[in-house]
Amino acid sequence: MSEIREMKVKHEVISKHLSNIIPGCKVRHKHEFDANEVVFYMEISGITKEFKISDHYLQDYTTIELFDFIKQKEVIKIISTYGKVKILIREGYPTVSYR
Repeated sequence: MSEIREMKVKHEVISKHLSNIIPGCKVRHKHEFDANEVVFYMEISGITKEFKISDHYLQDYTTIELFDFIKQKEVIKIISTYGKVKILIREGYPTVSYR
């Protein structure tokens, strides 16, 4: 499977997972090539939140590892509080930033 096809499948799996774990959430995503990240726009109760994941993270980790990281770092709780959340690799380790 080509790397581009594999990333598109990952994006779809992540979108489906997010909509399954957040009741009533509508998810759409867009790849931002210039920023090297994928942005998941999550509409929750009429409010749109941005959840970004760096391409570097998606290349280095499986979706299962991502879902475990989301659970471990309580990313969904962070998303409900902040408008913009990002998972990225910083100094070789995955991290969550938000504002």
